[in-house]
Amino acid sequence: MEELEWLNKARRNLEQPVNLSAPDYSQVNYSILIYNKAAHGFNYLRAYLGDFLFDSIMHDYYRTWKYRHPGPDDLRAIFESHAVKDLAWFF
Repeated sequence: MEELEWLNKARRNLEQPVNLSAPDYSQVNYSILIYNKAAHGFNYLRAYLGDFLFDSIMHDYYRTWKYRHPGPDDLRAIFESHAVKDLAWFF
């Protein structure tokens, strides 16, 4: 059901990019995109990489960035430094 919410928005060109600052989202898009679409995207990425590699990368990301403020490029750099598969589709 959650996936249908953001697919409905996407098909009508009403969704916003997932890399905006929180105040830049409409209330509906914030809920749908940040809490639903992003979670589904990471589930796809986990399935693509496998549980062990995904968990290893996430642990490294946490160790590297704890108590700091990473951006989307920082997440991408960590994932691409560990994965041998192409991740362009995700980022």
